[in-house]
Amino acid sequence: MRWVFVLMFAGLGAMMLYVGVAQYVLQHRIAEYARPIEVEIIHSEVTRSLSSDTDPSLSRNTSTTTYTPEVRFRYVVEGRAYESAMMRPNIIETTYGSHEDAAAALADYPLGARVQAWVDDAHLENAFLILEKGIGPIVFTIVGLLALGVAYLAFRFIR
Repeated sequence: MRWVFVLMFAGLGAMMLYVGVAQYVLQHRIAEYARPIEVEIIHSEVTRSLSSDTDPSLSRNTSTTTYTPEVRFRYVVEGRAYESAMMRPNIIETTYGSHEDAAAALADYPLGARVQAWVDDAHLENAFLILEKGIGPIVFTIVGLLALGVAYLAFRFIR
């Protein structure tokens, strides 16, 4: 049983750490070399997600609802057309606890609008709308390190 616990947390930790570090490095590189371009918003909406109720009792509901701003835009660079759905220079999405907060994140990107976005010439297919480094990669890195710490403690102390 100990080994299952150790391997589960070690695997989770390694995966989260890898994604966090890789996205952190990528977003810094892309943001550093990004140049402005004009894009056209072709999709802009808030989607609702409901997690499963994990409590089998009828008296409590543990499901949660989150809202994700979804945007897609079209652009042309060096005569070639591209589409992207990235709001920031990393693949980790930001979700919100209310529809209003998610809609506020999309307020500057209504359907059909022509807005400024950013693109790195080394990654033309990954243009993004907001030139800011998101906190997602840092969160993934911290969670990965914590999971690896739990795996180590389980290895050392669970018999």
